[in-house]
Amino acid sequence: MSSQDYMEHIHPDDLSAVLKEQKRVLKKNGIALHFIPFYKDFKSPVQIDAHLCTANRSWWKNILEQTNILTLEFMPDEEDQWDYTHGLLSQYIVLRNPE
Repeated sequence: MSSQDYMEHIHPDDLSAVLKEQKRVLKKNGIALHFIPFYKDFKSPVQIDAHLCTANRSWWKNILEQTNILTLEFMPDEEDQWDYTHGLLSQYIVLRNPE
């Protein structure tokens, strides 16, 4: 399963339910790949137009680890998130269903 520029359109209050649904449809050890743009200026999520969850890397890392629904295996650096030298997939967040 993969998405690009999707997760930031989900309200923060609904992220847990979305992650639970992703876990439900993933097989054991299945992987979800998400490209989520980081915004350095926002330590907590803000709404900007259709982006309901505009936030920095630290906020996303914390929310993905705290929900403990899918295991966070990789998250790109904020500084080079837009550097596609090694391809776009190297900038995706990798989540795994451990169950």
